[in-house]
Amino acid sequence: MPVPAVTEQYLPDQYENAQNYKLITKGNYILFVISESADQLVTEFDTLFTKK
Repeated sequence: MPVPAVTEQYLPDQYENAQNYKLITKGNYILFVISESADQLVTEFDTLFTKK
């Protein structure tokens, strides 16, 4: 899914973050992340759904 053109006006580091967004769904829950730590946040989100 392409990032809207408006993000091209961001500073270079912020633009890169926007380009590398994460959109994850788990059942009725959605995680949308634009962050340098996106992969870590996705991992933490996934742990909420693992059975213990």
